[in-house]
Amino acid sequence: MKKMCFLFVIISMIFIDLYALEGDFIDRSKITGKVMEIVGSVRYIRGNFKIENPDYTLTAGQGKIDEKTNIMQAIVNVKLVQEKYTLTCNKLNYYIDEEKAVATGQPMIIERDNGDDSSEVVIHSSEVTGERIINFVKEDRVVVEDNVKVEKVNIEDGRKVLDYRLFCDNLTYYNTVGKAIAICNVKIERLDSVAYGDRLVFYEEEGRIEIVGNASVKRNNGDEVYGEKIVYFTDADRVLIFKAKAAVIPGGGGEK
Repeated sequence: MKKMCFLFVIISMIFIDLYALEGDFIDRSKITGKVMEIVGSVRYIRGNFKIENPDYTLTAGQGKIDEKTNIMQAIVNVKLVQEKYTLTCNKLNYYIDEEKAVATGQPMIIERDNGDDSSEVVIHSSEVTGERIINFVKEDRVVVEDNVKVEKVNIEDGRKVLDYRLFCDNLTYYNTVGKAIAICNVKIERLDSVAYGDRLVFYEEEGRIEIVGNASVKRNNGDEVYGEKIVYFTDADRVLIFKAKAAVIPGGGGEK
């Protein structure tokens, strides 16, 4: 009889992917996996770990849910898909009480949209990478830390055209208002220029990028301009430089 009970437990664990595990610890979610082991308050899910929620879908090689600490962990080929973007990484910790997700291990955010004009076959694609990506769900805020890189390209008829490439030490994006703030060692590359500064603010709706603090811009032709503030307009080939201090022009004899 004991052998039969043990065999039943093993069979149940092997086919746990057919069983929907639901609980209060992750509201409105269905959690499945190939093998589940329960040790006290901790549930270990191995193989095809998946969380399905009306707001997102998460998949990974393995998962762990601690109902005592209210922490969920996913590891190995982690992929979190939401309406606006996809997050990939090697490790994701989700703190349920705080509604905060921390992604490490080559984390990347990928965002794609088809633009506003359906008559144009243009895809806007953005990739964001860093050492750590933190999503504060309640605040609708995302923070990317250390070795931050943002690359946005426009894909027209299968051809990639660089919009901009941004580097910094720390990036905070406020989803609700469409505003991003980059600080420390800021560098932004465009097709015809490279700009530097201590702080960058991107206003998404207005298509405006402002750079302040030791701001400078260097164009591909060698011109270099310093100013109190540099403003880029992403939808137009236009740059404003406030209180320009110097312009170095090849063969022009230095500062102007």
